[in-house]
Amino acid sequence: MPHLPLTSVSVGGNGSGEVKKIEIRYDSDESFDIYVDDMYIRSANHDELGWAGMDALKGAFERLAEAKDIEFLITEGFGDND
Repeated sequence: MPHLPLTSVSVGGNGSGEVKKIEIRYDSDESFDIYVDDMYIRSANHDELGWAGMDALKGAFERLAEAKDIEFLITEGFGDND
């Protein structure tokens, strides 16, 4: 089965069919959510994956962004809800 390049698959809400951004949003120091073009993909937390699993997941998305020349952001939102 042929593989489509990531940039030709529409996963975001931008309507262009091209991935613009991958973002890791930390909501605490032990968990984060992954978004592609502001579309929620999945969450990762220490209890489920452990530190190594969280680092591996984050690293995979970071390498994907680098390979496809996609903007990669890490944001930290924990502590904002005080």
